Amino acid sequence: MELDENDAKSTQCLPAIEWSVREACPESLPRLHRPLPISHHGWYRVVVFTMLTPPEVLRQLQWHLMIRKLRYYYFHEGGEEDVAEDEHASFTFYVKSYKLANALLQRGQHLALAILRVSDKPPQLQVDAAYRWKLRKLLLLRYDEKRRSLNLRRFYADKHWRREFCALQQFELLEACFEIMAQELPQLRHLRLDHNYLVHLGAFSGVEQLLPQLKSISLRRNELNDVRLLSMLQPLHITELNVRRNPLPRNYKQQLLQMLPQLRKLNGHRIRIRVSSELKLLPNVKPELLLPEFKAAYVTKRARGLIAKIRGLVLLYLRAFDRSDCCKRHLTLKRFYQKPALFSLSFSKQLASILPYAAWAKKQLVSRYELLCMFERWPQTKHLLPTLTLDVMLFRPLMLQLVLTGCYNETLGKLKLRRYFVRNLWLTRDDEQSAFRIANELMYLGRPELLSRSQRAARAKLAANTRMNKRWACKLLEDTNWDYQQALLAFKQLQSQRQIPDKAFTKESEPCALCVENSQCVCKGN
Repeated sequence: MELDENDAKSTQCLPAIEWSVREACPESLPRLHRPLPISHHGWYRVVVFTMLTPPEVLRQLQWHLMIRKLRYYYFHEGGEEDVAEDEHASFTFYVKSYKLANALLQRGQHLALAILRVSDKPPQLQVDAAYRWKLRKLLLLRYDEKRRSLNLRRFYADKHWRREFCALQQFELLEACFEIMAQELPQLRHLRLDHNYLVHLGAFSGVEQLLPQLKSISLRRNELNDVRLLSMLQPLHITELNVRRNPLPRNYKQQLLQMLPQLRKLNGHRIRIRVSSELKLLPNVKPELLLPEFKAAYVTKRARGLIAKIRGLVLLYLRAFDRSDCCKRHLTLKRFYQKPALFSLSFSKQLASILPYAAWAKKQLVSRYELLCMFERWPQTKHLLPTLTLDVMLFRPLMLQLVLTGCYNETLGKLKLRRYFVRNLWLTRDDEQSAFRIANELMYLGRPELLSRSQRAARAKLAANTRMNKRWACKLLEDTNWDYQQALLAFKQLQSQRQIPDKAFTKESEPCALCVENSQCVCKGN
């Protein structure tokens, strides 16, 4: 907005004022004598306390400043709510020039019946439909579709914001940007918010649902002064983060890595772990930075200082065992076993006739080749790390004994089971410079977790009311977390949409993969 100075001389004809400005305005308002700080974004707030009308005050300002035009923006009556002292102001406007703001501060004190308060506070905006449309336009202009990257560095200084204010440090503006990204850029992977003077990250709440593929965030040259502010990034699955040139404490890296263990690159540098010679692995095997904590760990006094490296060795072995391609297990597990390796397997009586485990019952394998061939014929597994318990029973320079217990999920055809196991591992090495390898292993497999009594009752009730077989009734209950009412409602909706196949209503349920493989039903009673 602009105000022309056509009748600047008319301000000389104003009626004489006999009472001072202090009598018309609150006594608590101090005079501004300190220098005006420089605003990061170049915007300055002017708050006016007066009993005159805004045009009269603006004419006086033009006359005192001896300027032809007074350019101001975001004019509105009343004050701003972010500062308690400015709430009762008569009107507020903003200027986009430090020279003009400083002149208003120095010469505005001589106005009649008016007091000016000038500060570096930014405008408080409300994101309306027109403003959101312009935000969307600029975000699309800055988006790199090939790299799926969005660069918002110095977004407030974009040439399209010459006469408008846009600072991402305001919660409403950054939140509106995330909503637009979710609608227009759902495949976004890299986000740069450098040099935007961010002081908090509250707008990141819920971003993990809006941008599920976001992997990299750059927050360089902002005003983040506490590591706890970065806790808003914990729900995100980011692997790269850059927080250089922020006023963070010196030890922020260690705290940040504990807060975000999934990070693989921090401040442009890759995160690695150096494995000592006591547990040296092959050169091609790289352990992860932060390994998941086991449910419990009992170690000897000699191995207490090496528990992190022992966990790294065990985790590498389990990841090699859980390969999606079971036929290549011998290639990945070969590195972890000595050539003359011993192995024996035992399991509960319920598994005595179940393949593929029954083929190695009461047998002792004495070669690494036989051992790896056996693992190739085992089903696909996925070890559940939070259920593991690690016992380091013995530690010597050339010998290490581990006892590992826990659960893993196995896939047999279309059937998925959870199985309990106990593995007693003896690891040896030729000298202190070589790597530990498994020389002897004793393994026990427990009965898989089957349906409980309440689950069997819910399955039978749903099968009776819907006339589905037990297999499809069980599948529907699993999809609804074993909630009978929700499963019945889902059945009615799917049936109305004709999405339930005819084989779900056969009289005899189809046998599971275990029963087909062994020609014997081991799920009797379930």
